[in-house]
Amino acid sequence: MSRSPAFADIAYNFLVGGDGYIYEGRGWGVRSPHEGFTNNRNIDITFLGDFSEYDIPTPTQVDAVKQIINWGACERHLSKSYTLIAHNSTTSTLSPGKNVYSIISSWPNFDPNPKSHLLKNILTKWQQP
Repeated sequence: MSRSPAFADIAYNFLVGGDGYIYEGRGWGVRSPHEGFTNNRNIDITFLGDFSEYDIPTPTQVDAVKQIINWGACERHLSKSYTLIAHNSTTSTLSPGKNVYSIISSWPNFDPNPKSHLLKNILTKWQQP
């Protein structure tokens, strides 16, 4: 889990344990401190565990993360055309770990090259009057 002097509290909106329990960190209404990449419109969901080498998320954990995403889209906390981005696609980090990445990279709306969104957002802002 992220610990940094820059974060006054839990950095994630939701955290999901191996037992499938969903823990609310910042929730839907509070912007994540990781907002720089996605133009202040992101939420952060973390799988609790170390999935960089041997551990894999439990099926219950995976289902719970899918439920958060579906719930967010149904309740309009997320756009129905949301983009799913892995943390290691935006910065140099092992997070979410290769074992989580291999799972979420097959999900709908996953973008393996999200840096194109950053460029698009910068150009759109620059071109606005």
